[in-house]
Amino acid sequence: LNNNKIKSIRNLIISLERLNDSQLNEFHKLLLYDNKIEILDYGFSSNLKNLRILNLEYNRISFIPKNFFSNLIFLIDLNLKFNPIIRLEPFCFSNLKSLNQLKLDYNFLTELNDQNIFAGMSSLNSLHLSLSLIHI
Repeated sequence: LNNNKIKSIRNLIISLERLNDSQLNEFHKLLLYDNKIEILDYGFSSNLKNLRILNLEYNRISFIPKNFFSNLIFLIDLNLKFNPIIRLEPFCFSNLKSLNQLKLDYNFLTELNDQNIFAGMSSLNSLHLSLSLIHI
């Protein structure tokens, strides 16, 4: 689904709801890069429990809401590079115990001052923040 003009994940949620559970269990990789997604709708991850890789690179996402990814317990790679992200809500990555790699390069983040942003990420080995605006 990359290189489309998807503006909202809401339409994707509606499409996914038409699939049965066994079909949804087959989703291990979802590539939504280079779209026009601005808002992350909460129902998005509820049916994608077996997702391992999620790529939301090159979209228009400006903030990550609290607990948005909490249902993606098997996610190991999350790519949010090249988005105009200015804010990460506390606990926005909570329950991502399997996440190994988080890519936040080329965003507009200026601070990571809440320790709860990364709460519960016990497997995180790689955090990418290249060319962000974070002040140390």
